[in-house]
Order: sequence, then structure tokens, then C-alpha cells
Amino acid sequence: MVVRSCTETVPLIQETLIKKSRPVWMERQWVAIDGLGTVRNSLYTTSVFLKSAAIVSKAIPGLQIGGGLLISYNALRYNLPEAWGEFKTACSRGDQEGKRVAGLSLTSQVCYGLFGPSFLVAGATGIAGLVTKGTTASACLQASEIAASAVLGGICVVRGLVMMGRSAMNLRYLIPFHKDFHDAVNHGEGLAFLRDNLGITTTEFSALERRMGTDAAKTVQAYCKDSNSMTPEDLIKIVDKGIFKQKCKQWLTFSIAVLMVIGGIASLVFSGGITAIVIAAIIGIAFTLMEAEWLVFDKASWFNAIVDKLYKPLPLIPDQNLIWAS
Repeated sequence: MVVRSCTETVPLIQETLIKKSRPVWMERQWVAIDGLGTVRNSLYTTSVFLKSAAIVSKAIPGLQIGGGLLISYNALRYNLPEAWGEFKTACSRGDQEGKRVAGLSLTSQVCYGLFGPSFLVAGATGIAGLVTKGTTASACLQASEIAASAVLGGICVVRGLVMMGRSAMNLRYLIPFHKDFHDAVNHGEGLAFLRDNLGITTTEFSALERRMGTDAAKTVQAYCKDSNSMTPEDLIKIVDKGIFKQKCKQWLTFSIAVLMVIGGIASLVFSGGITAIVIAAIIGIAFTLMEAEWLVFDKASWFNAIVDKLYKPLPLIPDQNLIWAS
């Protein structure tokens, strides 16, 4: 095991571009998008099963336009620039793992950006269909509405597959990292494990940040500067929970992606006929659950509350037999 002193490590780590905390306005915007999506798909699902709710479904085009506007603004203002910046940073550092993850994230955000205009077109077509109902133009607009739904379905399938690949990639290194950390802690070498993985380059530190989250990585960095800031046991608990939280994020994202692919495929094959109700029900249920999960993911306080409920703290931590070098 390579032993590195903090006097060697900290100056270089200080140059690391740690992800900024999510702005409050951004979280509110994401929650608004997720909320609109949940309501929109819930109305759609309800109208499939209850004919009496069909009148309520007339609000769907307006919700599509509202969601499309918010998504377009969000993608151009924040998601796409941030994803592109992370990809460029990973490339400039020669961070191969980071470049692969950031590349998938960028592809996912490009698909997300395409949702905006697609929802706007679908909403406008839907409103035009309601206005011209019973006229000769109605049939053409209905066909256009199905086509717009198919386009959205195709984007969902592509983005869902990309998100599944990214989550699988992240879990592939998160799961063994968590196991190795537990093994080290049980052998009294938890601090040595953290110090060895802390790294002396920004690339190595970025990898650590991906494995335990920004907050835990900052805590390790602070402990590196001042080992009297907390007990080794407290540090280990914070890191362990940080890794668990990262795993929860990836599993939740993977679940969202699966629902996105299911709903997207159903949208692609939807064309009316005898199976229309079944397929419409699949679309509505899959997308409603997906939006609800996005809402949990994007609302930090809700997600953290769930993680707190699921997390099982480490049992008694053995004495860590290696003093952190300073």
C-alpha cells in the first residue's frame, strides 16, 4: 500500500474542481418539471381507465407545453452546459473513467434537451386537435399527434438505454469499492484505505468524489488538513454513508431508465386498434412511475430522508491502527 502524506496531497487537491452545490432555484425548477410530468401522466393514465375522466385529459396538451418550455430553458441554461463542462474537464485531465461517465451524461442531456421542443410540438398538436375536433383536419392532426408521441418514445428509449449504461458503469466500480472499504475498516485499515485512494492528482480525487459524493469527499479533504477535526470513527461513518448514498442514486437512476425504456417502446408501437388500451395503460403507468421517481431524485430533502431510512450504520468499528500522516 502506498502511503502518502497530506502535506503532499492537499496542495494538489485544492486545485480540484469539486461540483458546486445545486442552486435552490434549479432544484425548484426540476421539481416543477417532475411535478408537471407526474400530473400529466397521471391524468393520461386515469383517462385510459375511466371514460368519465376523458374531459380532464384535455389539460394534457397544456401541461405538455408547460413542461416543454421548462425543459428547454433548463437544458439550455444548466444541464447541457454543465454536462459539456464536465466532459471537457475529464478529457483535459486524461481521466478515462471520468470521460466515459461524462460522455454518457452528455448524451443523456442532449436527449433531455430534445424533450423540450418535442413536448412543445406534441402539446401544440394536441390543442389544435381539440380545437378542430369533428372537422376534416381532425384526422390529420390525430395522425400528427401519434407521430409526435412516437418521436418522444424514440427519445425516451435512447435516453433510457444511455442512463442504464451510465448507472451500470457507476455501479461496477461503486460496489467493489464499498466492499473493499468495509474490508479495510474491519482490519483496522480504514484510514489507510482512504488515504491511499485520496490520490495526489485531481484525476484521482475526482474518482474518489464519484465514489462517495461531494460532501463525503470534502470531509475527507478536511480531515486530511486537520486530523483533529473529528474522530476516525466519525470519518468512516460519513464516508460509508456517502458511498451508500451514491449507490442509491445509481440504483434509482437505473430504475427510472428502465421505466423510460418501457414507456418509450410502448409509445413507438402505439397506433390505435384493439391493443390501444393495453399499450396506453403501459405508457401511462410507466411514465407516471418514472416521473414520480424523478421527483424523489430531484427533491434533495426527500431523497436524503429515504437514504436515512434505508441506511444501516456500520456495527462497532475496530480501532484503526494507522494514524493519518500529516
